[in-house]
Amino acid sequence: MTSVIALLLMLADSIPSHPTTAAVPVYRTDPQYTPEARAAGIEGEVWISAKIDEKGVPTELKVVRSLHPTLDGPALATAAQWRFKPATRDGAAIAVQATIAISFRLNAVRR
Repeated sequence: MTSVIALLLMLADSIPSHPTTAAVPVYRTDPQYTPEARAAGIEGEVWISAKIDEKGVPTELKVVRSLHPTLDGPALATAAQWRFKPATRDGAAIAVQATIAISFRLNAVRR
């Protein structure tokens, strides 16, 4: 019984004292409409899969849900400009996989 308690105490000591935190956007830009999409009145979101690196920079960008073919490029360009407070584990910055939703709104209010 004593050895089981000692093992549990050793395991408890190995549990990280700092929780893992998610990457948080700290700089965002709005996407640019293409003339075709604007004329067609298309609104909605393009979802981008991205790796957010240890410096908070999105890399390895890929469209995972398209809204309209002419908006994929502007969505990728917009996501590449975003910056994040990096995710952390045990207090150290880590790279994480994330999905970024880029919203296209014709009457969007600027932030």
